Amino acid sequence: MAYRYVLAVFVLMMMLGAGCASDDTVVIEVNEEVVADIVSEQITKTEAPPVEIVADVSVEVASDILLEASGDAAVVVEEPLAPLLVSLEAGNFFLSETEIIAKPGQDVVITFSRVDGSHTFVIEELGINKTITAGGSVAFTAPTTPGQYVYFCDVGGHQKLGMEGKFIVEE
Repeated sequence: MAYRYVLAVFVLMMMLGAGCASDDTVVIEVNEEVVADIVSEQITKTEAPPVEIVADVSVEVASDILLEASGDAAVVVEEPLAPLLVSLEAGNFFLSETEIIAKPGQDVVITFSRVDGSHTFVIEELGINKTITAGGSVAFTAPTTPGQYVYFCDVGGHQKLGMEGKFIVEE
């Protein structure tokens, strides 16, 4: 008897559901687990309603290239920046470069091709303070926000005598 009751309720719900359809459009949402091509053709049967496919996909690739797709499957590719390589000479109260410009988040390698005397390379805001030698280098990543930072030698009064420059981060 319970079987007949459940069957009767099921049949009644099916009949009511068939009479309540007010929209002829079926929407299927596809999440990021879908990596295949999205089919754009509508169903050709006359009694079937059109199908709308909505997809939001974001895939991160190991080489730091980000592919993003949303809606119309627009793709944006961001390639990593090449490191900024700078050759710098430090002499008696001078630095050969008084301005270094990098992009936000860019890796920077400063190599000291010549060093006369005892000197340091300091950018206080970035926590860099290193004694430099000829052939030595300092490597760091530029901040992600644009700005200007002073780099200098903190030995004795070398900064006041001209051993300073600007490290500039700009778009």
